[in-house]
Amino acid sequence: AAQRAVNEASQQIDDARAQLEEGKKELDEKREELEQGKQDYEDGEQAYADALAEWNDARQKLEDAERTLHDLRKPEWMIYTRDDNGGYAEYGENAQRIANIAKIFPVFFILVAMLVCINTMTRMVDEERTQLGTLKSLGYSGGAILSKYLVYCVGATVLGCVFGLAVGYKVFPFVIMEAYGMLYNVSVRYMPFRLTDGILIMLVSSAVAAVTVIWCCARVMRENPAQLLRAKAPANGKRVALERLPWLWRRLSFFRKVTARNLFRYKKRMIMTVIGITGCTALLLTGFGLRDSINDILYKQFGQVWHYSALVAVDGLSEENRELIRQKTAQTAGETFDMLLLQRSFGCSANGTSRSAYVMAVESSEQTPDFITLKNRQSGKGYTLSDGSVIVTEKLARILFVAEGDTLTLRVDDTHTVDLPVAGVTENYVYNYIYMTPETYRDVTGKAPDFNVLLLHYGELDEKAELELAKEINAVKGVLTISLQSGIYKSFSGALKSLNFVVVVLIASAALLAFVVLYNLANLNITERVREIATLEVLGFEDREVSHYIFRESVVLTLMGTVLGLGVGRVLVDYVVKTAEIDITMFGREVHLMSYILSIVLTFVFSLLVELYMHIPLRKISMVESLKSVD
Repeated sequence: AAQRAVNEASQQIDDARAQLEEGKKELDEKREELEQGKQDYEDGEQAYADALAEWNDARQKLEDAERTLHDLRKPEWMIYTRDDNGGYAEYGENAQRIANIAKIFPVFFILVAMLVCINTMTRMVDEERTQLGTLKSLGYSGGAILSKYLVYCVGATVLGCVFGLAVGYKVFPFVIMEAYGMLYNVSVRYMPFRLTDGILIMLVSSAVAAVTVIWCCARVMRENPAQLLRAKAPANGKRVALERLPWLWRRLSFFRKVTARNLFRYKKRMIMTVIGITGCTALLLTGFGLRDSINDILYKQFGQVWHYSALVAVDGLSEENRELIRQKTAQTAGETFDMLLLQRSFGCSANGTSRSAYVMAVESSEQTPDFITLKNRQSGKGYTLSDGSVIVTEKLARILFVAEGDTLTLRVDDTHTVDLPVAGVTENYVYNYIYMTPETYRDVTGKAPDFNVLLLHYGELDEKAELELAKEINAVKGVLTISLQSGIYKSFSGALKSLNFVVVVLIASAALLAFVVLYNLANLNITERVREIATLEVLGFEDREVSHYIFRESVVLTLMGTVLGLGVGRVLVDYVVKTAEIDITMFGREVHLMSYILSIVLTFVFSLLVELYMHIPLRKISMVESLKSVD
């Protein structure tokens, strides 16, 4: 029993030891769990602190964003179309100039072509008088005879139109596009053949030819066959107005007296020759005058109106950065002047007409003449900006029909307009501007001007140095971009050179038509006076003397036509220039002396060339055949 008690006690001790070991093991596990719990707690506490910091940062950002949103101004939407693209708009303006010129010159060419047709048909009818008399005596009606000349003239007109349309639709557009290809990258040259326009041109040309034939043949058709079978009687000689001036008439040589009488003896030929020469000179002067007017844009706008060297677009430019620009410019170009101004587009209206223009609020009225000249082109009167009034550019004043002392309405926004007196109309050729003082701008808009342009005026620089200076200025804080006047000048110069090429084409076309007119008139002159010329040769006149006798009259008529042509051409220049202009451009209004000289010289050169060429048929006139009696 004792042994069993000992065994049980031993067993209990083993169980207690096992329980103790198990308890120790559980205690170690709990300790590990406690340590892990402490670590998790510390990690959680750190995560909480980090999350709290992130939350605080996010809350701060939210508060900052709310403040920024509250401070934001209402956004302004700006919608741009293709027309707002500079290259596209400029190409369209050049195309509009060509279109305006194309509306004018065809009228002149049609008139010249009509004159050529009159000359040709008059000569043809006079040469076939005997044939006409024979046909009438055989019983042919006047309409049947007239139809022969109508078919001939209209047929030639249609053939000429076919050739002219081929050249006009393909060659001239291609030449013009090639000229402008130096400025624009136009990959597709669209030159369609417009059938409707072609048919209309043919109908108008045929109608002009038909009217000309009827007018030329009407006089001859009224004569009876007996009259037509006889040679046309030479015009009777008459006393001329110069004979009423004895002191002048007595001093003229015999041949000069004969020339004076012959001029008025053949009145129709004299009038037609004078008209032809007048048209020739007028067309030439118009072409040269248009070239002068176009070229004057460059020299006057960039030499007489604008004097600044560069235009810097700025946004919030500080005074420190403005001084920095001065220093950079002075280091490169020497003495430098600058002036701030606000440039903003506004709508304006007057006398029922509305346009948009750039309002220029200058920083200082006293500084303005150093950068922009404000003066009247015609009177030369200078202007100074003053508070409460504006100065508008000449083209804008013409469009709105306003003058000095009138009132201009400026549209500030959709609901607000202001009437301002016009203190002056200033000379300007590119774009439309309205100049005012900062005080006037403040009164108009209710806000001080936020200057967004800085004008720089400095000495001459070579291209490389100026580009380097532009890069340095462009890097200054507050500068958006910089435009050099030299670059703008080159851009305008290239565009105007292309337009000058078009003018050269017009001058060449006018010269060719003028040459044709002079040739026809000279040929008609010789044809009408072939018996008179043969008589002179029978009397012993040499070929040179006969040519002088005949062409002395042409020289006088050329001189008369040239003088008239200069006057008519000057009027045409004004008309063509005003028609070819677009709203944002004003061409020059002056025709240079060299243009007058060139027009005169070319007219006489054409006349001389015709006379030299016609000297050949003069020498070939047969005295025997020409003096035969047709009775």
